[in-house]
Parts: sequence; C-alpha cells; structure tokens
Amino acid sequence: MRIGNVMIRQTGPCARCKAITINYECKKHDENLEPYSSLIKTRMLKSVGPVFGMYFAYDILPENHHSEYKGHGCIRLSDNLMVRVKKKMF
Repeated sequence: MRIGNVMIRQTGPCARCKAITINYECKKHDENLEPYSSLIKTRMLKSVGPVFGMYFAYDILPENHHSEYKGHGCIRLSDNLMVRVKKKMF
C-alpha cells in the first residue's frame, strides 16, 4: 500500500496467544477458552496459529527535491492511496 511518499507493506501475520482467555480479576481461564476458540475456527493458519492481526513495515520513498518533506514520511489528507491486492490468506 502506498500513501503519498510512504510505502507500507505487510510483513506477516501476527498469531494470537491464549493469554486472552484469562480473566485477570478472577485469575481464572475462560472454560470455553473464548475468544481464542472462536479465532481458531475462523482465522487459523496452519503455519502460524490463530491470526489476530498483521505486522507491517514502512519505507519512505524519495520525493522530488523541491518537497518540504524530503527524507520524511508525510501522509496528507489529499494524498492518493494505492493498493496492490494479493491472494487471500484465509
């Protein structure tokens, strides 16, 4: 994805651990392991586990030498958004 002179690329899935099944006030696990159990049913990748989100990295692309933001990433309200779609993960 590119917005202005900032290129944002997906670097990989973020797996969810079972810590979300713990009620820290009661110090007990949810008996049904929710919401972890639901994530396993709907967002499971065999190589990673249940996917909770995605990791992203960014690169600053060079702009023309007259730009006041030269060398800095700057996303402006009027910038175009460009997206390249790859195959679906799930």
